[in-house]
Amino acid sequence: MRFLRNLFRKKSHLASERAPINKLEELISHWDRKNIRLNSGIAYHTIRQFENEFEFSFEDDFFIDYLLRINGFEDFEWDENLFSFWSLDRMREENSDGYHSSDAIWFCDHSINLCSFGFSKTDNKIYTEYQTLGAFQPVASSFDEFIRLYLKDPNSLLR
Repeated sequence: MRFLRNLFRKKSHLASERAPINKLEELISHWDRKNIRLNSGIAYHTIRQFENEFEFSFEDDFFIDYLLRINGFEDFEWDENLFSFWSLDRMREENSDGYHSSDAIWFCDHSINLCSFGFSKTDNKIYTEYQTLGAFQPVASSFDEFIRLYLKDPNSLLR
């Protein structure tokens, strides 16, 4: 099963590279217009190492494509709405620090960690957690939906 999943991922990456415009291109273009400094993408085996380390599998191919191509904002960069999308290295730090709930794999924060966004370990939906309140709420059913909401109205993700 794992072989088929990996084979599908590799094929889907090839297909997404050929697509002239897709959600990932729209996201990159959005950040480019805002002068957000982005990291270079990372190797697939680096993502697999992270998954093994955290005993979690990114079931969302769009998120994997995102990491292969972008790998988050540089350093602690944030956009005009105070969202910061993390690199895999920062995800490793933030998900190991004990500050965030271990119920999710966190990949983004708002307003210098006022709240964070991550993949639930139980249903792979995107949740937000307000650290000061301990609130853990779903905000999107997938990374694709999360990005659509982010591009349309980032404040809609702040529930």
